[in-house]
Amino acid sequence: MRRREPLSEEDEVRLGEVCLACPDIARTREIAQGFTTLVRDRTGHLLPDWISDVERDAPQPIRGFARFMKFDIDAVTAGLTLQYSSGVVAGHVNRIKKRSNGRCTAEPRSTS
Repeated sequence: MRRREPLSEEDEVRLGEVCLACPDIARTREIAQGFTTLVRDRTGHLLPDWISDVERDAPQPIRGFARFMKFDIDAVTAGLTLQYSSGVVAGHVNRIKKRSNGRCTAEPRSTS
């Protein structure tokens, strides 16, 4: 997972203003940063703690996401822990699809 590009000073100020104006956005940002750390550092063993934190204090859609992960916690934990992942392959497939989009259009066959 690539690190995000740093925000400009103006964007950082604006993001701070938005987070102050809307606590749900601020909390969602914190939660997303926590999940990003789990993915980037491959610390899947911390997923149950992250889920508990989200279920305790997060906007409803994020709580739903966390509850959904509990249905297959072993697979999600493995995906956040093991080095074996199709993420890189999926990224290459998406890049190839975008590159070839529109190049290979099939013309309808004439039946006459």
